[in-house]
Amino acid sequence: MSFEGRLTNIVDHWHLAIDSGCRGHLIQMIQDAAQKHSGIPLDEPKMREAETNLEKLLTEMTWQAGVMGFTELHEPTFFAALSKLCPLFPFC
Repeated sequence: MSFEGRLTNIVDHWHLAIDSGCRGHLIQMIQDAAQKHSGIPLDEPKMREAETNLEKLLTEMTWQAGVMGFTELHEPTFFAALSKLCPLFPFC
């Protein structure tokens, strides 16, 4: 499976629902990272690091959703998590 496909699969199977606007931000972030690294093949350890970091981001978003009183992930959870975790390979 491709870099983009593997990361999108994590988003698609996250245990908390993701609002469509928030999902759009996540997919765009993944696409941007894939494009940024398109000329440089990622080895398996770097791919696993990217997957782990996406899971860290989604976990932080899930925590932020609880703090904000949401029952699904929304755009504010995305931006709050990014502001807390960046820099985070390969996304920011």
